[in-house]
Amino acid sequence: MLALKNLKLENTNTKVDYLVVFDGVCNFCNFWVKWLLKRDKAHLFKFTALQSESGKKLQLKLLSDLEKLPDSIIYVEHGEVYFKSRAVFMIGRKLGFPFNLISKALLNIGLYRFYDVFYDLIANRRYFLFGKKSTCMVPSQKVLSRFI
Repeated sequence: MLALKNLKLENTNTKVDYLVVFDGVCNFCNFWVKWLLKRDKAHLFKFTALQSESGKKLQLKLLSDLEKLPDSIIYVEHGEVYFKSRAVFMIGRKLGFPFNLISKALLNIGLYRFYDVFYDLIANRRYFLFGKKSTCMVPSQKVLSRFI
């Protein structure tokens, strides 16, 4: 388990407790970020694209602990770093019913290698299946404060 204690990123002096790092040019990833923004009623999550300055700095911090970063969503919760299906389920457990119950159940079962096979099937083909933008998503004014 990787840990980044007291995570502070570009453009903010406040500690970030729940950070979702996503592929900003991926149509599929952008769809799920928008989906998550609608369901995060407590506004817990902050977001940054892998391609942003904050995303690049986080990747450099992680590369000091890893040989290679997985081609995956990165989720940081209170300094603990999660990738792939585990990241998805850790995010899901912070959402309302039924997503929190489903995510908690799947986390408790703990078959991450099995879940990651399905995650990788989609992640490795996401541009082919869903397309890719030439630039990162620009958040609307309504949600801009939730992006770093």
